[in-house]
Amino acid sequence: MVTGVNNIFSWSRFGKLFCKDIVENKKMYLLGLLLTFGVQMIVFCWYIISSGNYKDMNGSYDVRVDKELLYMIWLTLSCVFTTMVFSRADNKAKLISEIMLPASVLEKYAVKWVVCVLLFPVVYVGVVEMVRLMSYMMLCGVYPNMQAIEFCGINESEVSLWICSYIFLQAIYMWGGVVMPRLSFLKTSGLVITFILLFAIELNFIE
Repeated sequence: MVTGVNNIFSWSRFGKLFCKDIVENKKMYLLGLLLTFGVQMIVFCWYIISSGNYKDMNGSYDVRVDKELLYMIWLTLSCVFTTMVFSRADNKAKLISEIMLPASVLEKYAVKWVVCVLLFPVVYVGVVEMVRLMSYMMLCGVYPNMQAIEFCGINESEVSLWICSYIFLQAIYMWGGVVMPRLSFLKTSGLVITFILLFAIELNFIE
């Protein structure tokens, strides 16, 4: 019984496969990290230079960044990243190499799931906080009365809704990456938008 379970999933094989995935795809992950950093720099710079955004009545500076925009960027980038990861075996050479790996199908998909669903949000939050700190340090050198860079726009009670939306979209785009390896993000997004439009039309028809 134990042997059968080990044939399906082994923590030792999973760990080795995870390390192998990180090493072999480090260029793609690094490009994704740089893309996320660049997008966040643009967002924070836009809020900083927005007229009247950071000066209050007392003359102190307090930049406010909209959480809703950051969450929307998080969902969009996560969907792009997920389709890239799950559609990597889009040619025969990559497909044969993946099939020949001495690991079960569950382990291969578990590695991709951990990278997309668990690691990406951690990296995203880390990048946001790093850009926030960098922006704050630069503003302190320009504005002596700089107070803080704060997030606003979403209540704590709404966070669970965004997390559920994230998990739901991850499942859809994982499926899209596996079923439609070529241009999977565009194709999956097209299906999602079509479904939303049909659902909205159906609701209007019922009303």
